[in-house]
Amino acid sequence: MGPEGRDQFLAFLEEALTASKNATLEISFQQYETFLKSEISQVDSAIK
Repeated sequence: MGPEGRDQFLAFLEEALTASKNATLEISFQQYETFLKSEISQVDSAIK
């Protein structure tokens, strides 16, 4: 693999890892949001 092939491969890896990181962050945020809504609902019920 020459320098150009190596650069293309590294660019591909960077793009794939960025997409994976973004997907992981999105899933984590959604799970945290679901958890937080549940906790808020429980606190609200306890107050009433």
